[in-house]
Order: sequence, then structure tokens, then C-alpha cells
Amino acid sequence: MVKLIYSQSKKRASYDANQSSVYNGAAALTYAEITTYEAIYLATLNNKYSSNLSVYCNDLSNLVVRKVKIQNNTASFFAENLGQMRTWGSELSLKAHYAKNLVSEISAAYQVTTYFTEDQEDIAMAMAPVFLGNLKISYRFKGIMSVALKGRYVDEMLSPWDISSNKRFSEAAPGYFLLDANIRANLSNGIYLNLMASNITNTEIRYVSDQNFTWSDLGMVGYCTRLQVTAGYKF
Repeated sequence: MVKLIYSQSKKRASYDANQSSVYNGAAALTYAEITTYEAIYLATLNNKYSSNLSVYCNDLSNLVVRKVKIQNNTASFFAENLGQMRTWGSELSLKAHYAKNLVSEISAAYQVTTYFTEDQEDIAMAMAPVFLGNLKISYRFKGIMSVALKGRYVDEMLSPWDISSNKRFSEAAPGYFLLDANIRANLSNGIYLNLMASNITNTEIRYVSDQNFTWSDLGMVGYCTRLQVTAGYKF
């Protein structure tokens, strides 16, 4: 089966961005827009295996971009609708039912984003990983318990560009692979107990810095291994 998707959406600029634009004599900001084109191919090999392949293009325009104006040796920042970018990408996902209670899912995505904003055409896109991956294996025992193992890969990401210093806010964040585990027990009368362990291998996660964390030129450190226990009642 083949699906063809076309969509458009708009986003209003924030109040602060509009105020800074008008205060510095620039035109009031208009809506940022995104247009998406996507083709999806769905295939079922048999009652155990299925696949999903998608190819997509996202066109973004009128994005809010920070500009700097220097007057009387004083720098002031304001916003304009100058940002434009385009993303081409593809994602492949596979799902397998090895047994009645054993299911696995794996997916991989590749995407490339190009910046068309004036004076920034040669700057590589920030916070846009090229490769993404996901893996999930789950098993439901006969009775009340189920277990799941989830993995995800995020490729390297660059920090946003600082127009005032003409460089990036921080070093690039390296790619990482995380593993999470989950155990759920459905007890009697709708009561359930859930134990989730995040980043069970205690992998170091680093995020890039932006204009809100200019003091951290090495980026920000993510969470280590975490345990979360949840109890609830299902109506």
C-alpha cells in the first residue's frame, strides 16, 4: 500500500520576538510556515513481518532569525522573518512477531537539512542529527507480567551559530546510543506496577549549548542511569 501526504501549518511568532522587532524599527513578524511532502510504502510480508518505508521533504520559510544592529557603539538584537530551510529524509522501519508474545521493532532514519537564510547559507544546520535509530523488543508472559528493552541512537549535533561572536555557542555533541528497560505487572482489580530503568549502561550524554547557556562552551551533560517506579489504577 502507498500513501501520499501533503500538509501545511503555520506558527505565530512569540510576543518577545515581535516586541524586539517593532522596537528596533523592523516590520512586525508574520507566521512561520512549514510544508510537508511525504510518500509512504507499507508492506506486509506475512502474518509475522511488516515494513514501512517513507521519503519526505519539509520546506520551512519565514522562520524567526535573530539579527544584530550596532548604533552608537551599542549592539541591539531584534528578530526578522528571514529563516528558510529544507529537509530531505527517509525512514525505514521493520516489525516482527517471532511468537505470539514476542515482538521486535527496528527503525532507522537519514535526513539532511540545508539552510537558505541570507548570510548563513554556508553554515551547517544546528541541532539536526543526520542519523537516528530505534530498537524495541518486548515479551508478554502468560499471566500478569511484560518486559521490554528499548534502544535509541542519536547522531552528532552542532550547536547554534552565535551571530554576535561569529562562532558556535559550544562544541558539537557527540552521537550516543541508549538502552532503557521496562517491567510491568498487571495486578488484580486494575492495579498495576511499573519499573522503568533509563540509560541502563550509564552512557554519557551531552547536549549542545545555545544562547541561554553561553557559559558552557563544552555543552550540557544529560542524565545518567535513572530508576522510576510507578503504581496506578486502570479504570
